Amino acid sequence: MALKDLTAPSAVHQAMDLFDQMGREHFLNEHGFGPARPFKVLRRGQYYDSKAIAGVAHIFQHGRLLEHGQFTGGVQGAAQALAKLGFDVINHPAAHDISTANNSFEVLWNPANYHWDANDFLDMQQQIEAGSSVPFSWSIGVRKKGHRTWSPDIYVLRWV
Repeated sequence: MALKDLTAPSAVHQAMDLFDQMGREHFLNEHGFGPARPFKVLRRGQYYDSKAIAGVAHIFQHGRLLEHGQFTGGVQGAAQALAKLGFDVINHPAAHDISTANNSFEVLWNPANYHWDANDFLDMQQQIEAGSSVPFSWSIGVRKKGHRTWSPDIYVLRWV
């Protein structure tokens, strides 16, 4: 069996669930994998080591671990296989140490431009904090210098 035989997204989800149950360090040690560099799989705000997830997912689909030395974890290996199965694979060197990753964002809502009911806004905030996606058309901005002055009529949706 080889990495190309991993074709079931459900097996990948099972491997991620096991990762969540065991914890990252125990999961990696138990299955003989080291930390992923730099490819991570992202699911519901959680980062997973791509090569380890692919190797363990192989157990759930085929009954046998695809061991560390049997395949590569890079762009032509586990990362590519998981992306082909529809998973979000992140190639970012800053995500190398998952244990210290800082996950946060802010969504600004200006009621002068968008007319949402305040209860809908709070419901959306709770969904995001719980790790769910919120269907809406969002835009993103980047500020490298200075700071933004906030108007009291702009609401902030924040998950940290």
